[in-house]
Amino acid sequence: MRYRSGSIAINESLDLPLLCHVRNSRYIFQRQLRALLGYGDADLERKRFAWRIDRLARAGYLALFDQRIFGEKVYSITRKGLQYLEARGYQLISITSGMETILDPLKMMHSLELTAIRLTMQRSGALHSWKSDVEVSSDNMETGDEYAKDYDAIATLRSTDRLLRFGIEYERTTKAAVRYRELHSLLAGERRLDGILYFVRGSDRLFTVAGHLAGAHPEILFCAADSFELRGLNSLFIKNLEQPAATLIESLGLTTANHGTTQERLAFPTHTR
Repeated sequence: MRYRSGSIAINESLDLPLLCHVRNSRYIFQRQLRALLGYGDADLERKRFAWRIDRLARAGYLALFDQRIFGEKVYSITRKGLQYLEARGYQLISITSGMETILDPLKMMHSLELTAIRLTMQRSGALHSWKSDVEVSSDNMETGDEYAKDYDAIATLRSTDRLLRFGIEYERTTKAAVRYRELHSLLAGERRLDGILYFVRGSDRLFTVAGHLAGAHPEILFCAADSFELRGLNSLFIKNLEQPAATLIESLGLTTANHGTTQERLAFPTHTR
């Protein structure tokens, strides 16, 4: 079979999951994407993955950010990439090829740091599945607000006896007091999730945010994102300003056996409309 100049043949078992992960992450480091897709760190695997992703970028399905961040390549989905996913039945109504603006570069660091939280959970073995913000938003748009808000993600975690679903919120910068009051009210209306894990960039701001939002949900826990990325499930979470801090393992009885890690990172994105 011959292809037009500049076109490529898409491998549905390897390229489709890659395109879905990039779309769902909004912006992602090459290193992060390699980990999500289960590629190893051996030199040959790195080269194979680099070839695959650069091939998709050259063909216009992915965009390479015009400068490196911390020395690393950053990728995002393109309109052509979205059109291909939509043609294959993997569309999301929260991000479509017909939108005037697909992505906001001002939110790039938020996306990259949120994926770092996801990978920390994945490495712990406690993460069963992860639904990104574009998937959560699509669910809410299709069902008329299935969840109380468009969370940054929804993580399903393994406890000793069952699976627990948590809304994931990640905050890089301090909000106005009125915004925290609105957010407190929204989270108080959440009925479909087991709890909220609220990550804050910078331990100095953790107690300020917890002071605004503690008690918004019976199981809302706060953690410094930098600490979590270093210590994983052994980092300390607080529920309010009065109770002592505890780890997620202590608070939720999470299972951390590594047998679950591969299942999450290799899973094909399941939100297909």
